[in-house]
Amino acid sequence: MAEQKYRNSVTLFLPFIDDEENSFDKIRKKITLSNEWQLCKDKIRYMHRYITEKFDTSDQNTCQCFHYKLDNQFREKYNILPADALYVAIEWPKASDPPFFGFYLEDIDIFCFSTEVNIMALRLRFTEQDSYRIAAAEYCVKKVANTSILPADGESKNGSITLQRMAENITKTLTDSADFFFFANRKSGRANILTYLEVPKKDNYTEELYFMKHAYGSGFHYYETQKAIELENFALTDDVTWGITTEAVVCLVCPERGRKDFLENVFYNNFHNEYFFMYTLLLHQKYMLYKLLTKIGRGSLNTHETLVAYRDELYEFETDFVFSHITEVPQYQLLYSRIVEVFALRAMYEDVHEPLVSLREVRSDEERRAREEEQRAREEERIAREEEQRQQEAHNARFESTLGLLSILGIFSALVDSFDFAGEFFAWCRGEQSSAIPVFRVLFLVVVVIISCFVLWNVVPHLIRNFKKNRQIKKDRENSRDGE
Repeated sequence: MAEQKYRNSVTLFLPFIDDEENSFDKIRKKITLSNEWQLCKDKIRYMHRYITEKFDTSDQNTCQCFHYKLDNQFREKYNILPADALYVAIEWPKASDPPFFGFYLEDIDIFCFSTEVNIMALRLRFTEQDSYRIAAAEYCVKKVANTSILPADGESKNGSITLQRMAENITKTLTDSADFFFFANRKSGRANILTYLEVPKKDNYTEELYFMKHAYGSGFHYYETQKAIELENFALTDDVTWGITTEAVVCLVCPERGRKDFLENVFYNNFHNEYFFMYTLLLHQKYMLYKLLTKIGRGSLNTHETLVAYRDELYEFETDFVFSHITEVPQYQLLYSRIVEVFALRAMYEDVHEPLVSLREVRSDEERRAREEEQRAREEERIAREEEQRQQEAHNARFESTLGLLSILGIFSALVDSFDFAGEFFAWCRGEQSSAIPVFRVLFLVVVVIISCFVLWNVVPHLIRNFKKNRQIKKDRENSRDGE
């Protein structure tokens, strides 16, 4: 590799998902068994413990993200050149002079997240040193599904290939259903970019930042509003300047301003560890939100069960991967917050929470229907009870009427017998009947008279009261129906 005065490092991020059940465990198992990947222990010293513990690979039962790096000795298996061999990317349309860019593919990483949204990171180093040329090169390579690359010496077993096709060839050994840029239309996905670039001393880097943070080629003209500059450009020192857009984060470093040793060693290592991991976490948030928004757009959340599953997935993701404060180190926290703002993550969270409003409405409707059903059941039970009571009252009334009728007939029978006995008694007194009146007839007559008096005293008034009561109930029901 040729020595460069101004170093650069450009990392392309290619998200992919696997819709297979438990793909998180399956992919990790295949990676482990293949022996082609090295498990990385990321040096994230400055982030809070409640974050770093979620990514502690020493505890594989609780770790939420595993970082793997492809072992260089297995590159040939995927027809990938060694890290010190030069690739060439052809710009199309040919707007540059020359219309191609040379780069080295230094590292291939995979971040395997428990959300089943995974990220492949391809770290490149361009042979260019001019910031405008590197911006044009990034404009070329970020279109990973369309831009072809090939060995600079022209020798290749399979000719040219796109970076996305190269990534797909790698993931085929891990899963058969990897879907790259699942949120984008076919072949329109663009890789996010993280760039480190050492630049010569200059009073202002605004224009260079504009082209690099947008990854614009020479066919674009510089135009930027002051509002965009204030939002997207970020600097805490005069020798480190950041540019941030939804598509790229750029760090311009000027060692010539006096901190050469610190910037070229300590800061360079921190950039490829702390800042690299921070940006990966934020990209994971964004890609996960894209996944959820894609579900919403497909209309797949149309039942109570799917809404509940969506809610659980969203809450689990927010618990494990969404942080507002990650560190006490000011420069890290300020950069993190600025990227969150530029990505518009909070607005996206409002969008993904929208279906939960529907879930609450569905639940409210179900509760309302349950209350109405319960009220209807109670009303039906009340009507049934009233009907049963009415039938019982009608039965009692019929029974009492029958009993009353029998009682009256008994009284008439007693009266007839009394009249017969009275006739016999008076005939005996006048001497018209010689035989005596039997004693049992006298006793029978006494009993009949007593029973008749009891009936007249108790049963008849009861019948009269029931008759009046039934008439009043009937009248009340008619009035109630009239009121309805």
